[in-house]
Formats: sequence, C-alpha cells, structure tokens
Amino acid sequence: MNGFQRPGYIWTTVILLLAQAVSATNESIITGPAPLKIHFKTWYPQVRQYLPGILVDNCIDEYSIYLGNATNPYPLSCKNCKIQPVVNCILDNWRESDKANMASAAVLLGLLPTILAMVGSSTIETGILALKRPVLAFFLAAGTPSVNPIRTFEYHDPQEILQLRDGALRMPELSGVMVTAVGVTQYLLAFGAVGNLAVVSYQLSVQTICSFAQETAFLPALYAFLAVAIHIAGSTAVALRYRFHDTSGRKKSVWAIFMQEITPSCNQDRSYLAPVKETPMFVILSWLTSTGTVLHIVFGTLVFSSLIFLQTQDALGVVLQYFASALVCRLILMYELSGMRNVVNVVEAGEAHLTSASTKQGYHELNLVHSRSASRS
Repeated sequence: MNGFQRPGYIWTTVILLLAQAVSATNESIITGPAPLKIHFKTWYPQVRQYLPGILVDNCIDEYSIYLGNATNPYPLSCKNCKIQPVVNCILDNWRESDKANMASAAVLLGLLPTILAMVGSSTIETGILALKRPVLAFFLAAGTPSVNPIRTFEYHDPQEILQLRDGALRMPELSGVMVTAVGVTQYLLAFGAVGNLAVVSYQLSVQTICSFAQETAFLPALYAFLAVAIHIAGSTAVALRYRFHDTSGRKKSVWAIFMQEITPSCNQDRSYLAPVKETPMFVILSWLTSTGTVLHIVFGTLVFSSLIFLQTQDALGVVLQYFASALVCRLILMYELSGMRNVVNVVEAGEAHLTSASTKQGYHELNLVHSRSASRS
C-alpha cells in the first residue's frame, strides 16, 4: 500500500483507541472509588482574597461534610448533595457586587467558543496537512480548542484551498539550516499550544464549578478533547476522498516518510492532489464532522457560561490563553498550506486516471496539462 494511502487507516485507528480510552475512563469513574475532592482548594486571583475566608468562617460545616470529615446526612445516591450546600453557602455570604462581576465573567466566557470557532481552522484544512504531515496535524488539532464550522452536507473542496490564486503570497523555499530551524520551531510552538491548552483547561476544571454539574470537574477539559476528536474525524474524511501522489511514482521508504513529516511543506517534493471516488463512509464522516462542530460550539457555550467563582479579570485571562493556542496553531497551519500551494498541483477529476499509473509517463502528461493551463492563464 502506498505511504500516501495510509492516513485514513491511521486516523481511524486513532479514533478507536481514543474511544476505548474514554470508555475505560467512564467505567472507572462509575465503578471506582468516590471522586476526588478537588474543588475549593485553589482559586483564581480575583476571588482568592475573599472565598477562602468565607469558606472557613461561614461554611465550615458544609465544607466538612463535602470533604467527608463529618457525618453525611444526605443519601449516598445523591451525587451533588455534598457540594451544593457549600456552593450555596459561599454565594449567600458573597457580596452582591462580586456576584454581579461573576455574571459578567459568565457572559464573556459564554462567547468564547464562538470566538474561538472564528479563529480556529476547519477540519478540511487540518485534513490536508494530515495527508502530508499527520503528526504535526495531530498536535495542531490538539492545541486548537475549537473547530471552524461548515454547513451540514456542505463539503469545501480541498482543491480550492490549495489552488494558487492570482496575487497570493508565495511562501519562499527555505535553504540550509533554516529548513531544520523552521521545522523544529513548528513543533515547539505546537507543543507549547497543547501545553497551554492543557494548563488552562485544568485550571478551569479545579478552580471553578459548573453550575449545572457541580460535582463534575472535567467539562472544560472535555470541551478541548472533543475538538481533537472532531478534527480527527474530519481528517479521516479528507483521507477517504483525496490522495497525494509523488511525481516519481515510487513507493516511499520509512525514512522518506519521516523526512516528509519534519520538513516544512514549502521544501517538500512536488506532488499531485487527486480525488478518489466517494464512499458511504466519507459521506457519513463529513456529516458527523459538520454536525459535531455545531454541537461542540453549543456544548462549549453551555459549559463556559455556567462556570462560577471567577471574576471578569480572571475570565479575560482565560480567554487570552485559549485565544493564544488557537492563533498559534492557525498560523502554523496557514504557513503549511501556503507552502503546499507552491509544490502541489491540483488534479481535476477528469485527470485523476493519470495518477493511477505508477510510471513517470502519467506524471509527465500531468506536467504537460498543468504547464498548458499555466501558459493560458
């Protein structure tokens, strides 16, 4: 099997492994010991000077029951009965002006998923990069807390994304040590975006409480994880519909695939992007991706607008952290797509049969076709 024909199977395997991990996690949560008491231990800066004192001076009885240091008067089947009295006690003893500030923070955070969706990349753009550099594409997806939405049953053609438009900025080919420097920098920035997203998601999970699921601490982290799953599904759909073909027509070695992964797109060998026949799985994944993107925004809005125990200044810092990860990943992806436009010829559906031959003759004919098209334009 050609090296370029494997991403679809790789992404499908990743989806199955992630689903198995989530299933195992859920089973351990349901059947395992009581959940860890991670709330009310750390706070955001703007509430840190008030809430610990309220907790100790006014809510110590409720807090002791929550920690398990006092007799539990509530039914064991009641999941939120221990934490709700603590939350209510804190809110009852908090100043009204601070609670109004907290409501403003909820409005700002509620807008965050929509703002991030406008900044984030689409699954099709991520999928195109995944055909060439799947590892980098995965980390960019993991560092992006959102997905740019597309309409249901509307599929943007990757060929349009890679089409070199008149007046478009051409990414220059790198030389010498710059190839390695740019490749390493891309991965470092992607790792930094993933780390930043993990930190802000963890902080939100332990330093705030979701008002509609107070005992559940992982909803902000789940929002970020679901974005990765959507990108993987969308990338799988792209891999099922399109293939990159090397102009040499030869099967790539493991070393060549590795070098392709770490080399910026503007310095890679020339290749062709050709469509293949649509399959039912492609249609299903495309629909699931577009629908899941909308549901992801709705879920994020519900979660973030329900977070309590932080002020507007704290919420602004959270927004900037999420925005930074999304922007860094977006810039890297746009750089890669711009570089691809210089080295990738887009094959129309009527020309796709030329790439099926593993001989240089087919690629020579494609070169003639695109040379004539370029001369006419």
